[in-house]
Amino acid sequence: DEHYSAEALERIFDDACVCGFVAEVAGNAVGYAKGCFNKTENRFYINSIYVLPDHQGGGIGTMLLNVCIERARSYNVSEVWLGVMAKNVEAHAWYKKIGFKFVREEPFIMGQTTVSHLIGYKPI
Repeated sequence: DEHYSAEALERIFDDACVCGFVAEVAGNAVGYAKGCFNKTENRFYINSIYVLPDHQGGGIGTMLLNVCIERARSYNVSEVWLGVMAKNVEAHAWYKKIGFKFVREEPFIMGQTTVSHLIGYKPI
């Protein structure tokens, strides 16, 4: 509740370096992406791209990725970074197909749950 209340989620966008995009089909939200420029590392991270299962495979994920890349370019970075759950074989294959190179595996901890993530980047 502390991190995922409506108020907490709204506060994320108080930081000008955080961006979010929603994909709609016929007025309904079907996907979203969130990214963040890290000033200290001079890196742009795509924190999440999600598309509802019924709308996957139609280019929405690519569109969301591309708007994140355009935002990243506004920070004059040469690549975008992201993490994908190691068990999400389909997403990992998609990211590799579109040019991401995965360089390490790290744990991602949320509450009492730890999930292994593959960390990668794509030149832009």
